Amino acid sequence: MRWLARSGRQVVVATHSADVLESVVRAEPEDAQVILLRKDSSDVVYHRSLSLGEVEELLDKGIDPRSLAEGLVP
Repeated sequence: MRWLARSGRQVVVATHSADVLESVVRAEPEDAQVILLRKDSSDVVYHRSLSLGEVEELLDKGIDPRSLAEGLVP
């Protein structure tokens, strides 16, 4: 992840893994954001954007950032 963060390339990482998310936060890529996605039963996709700082705060508090996706669907 650090190599990708410093490569100067635009990278999109899609994952369900909290470990991968944590490694992205530790790599500290510039201008990065985490986008949580959740689809409802009608296939409507809802989203929420988080900065890496917000994700890091959640992880430091022992909160799985993926749990925030549960509240996206009204």
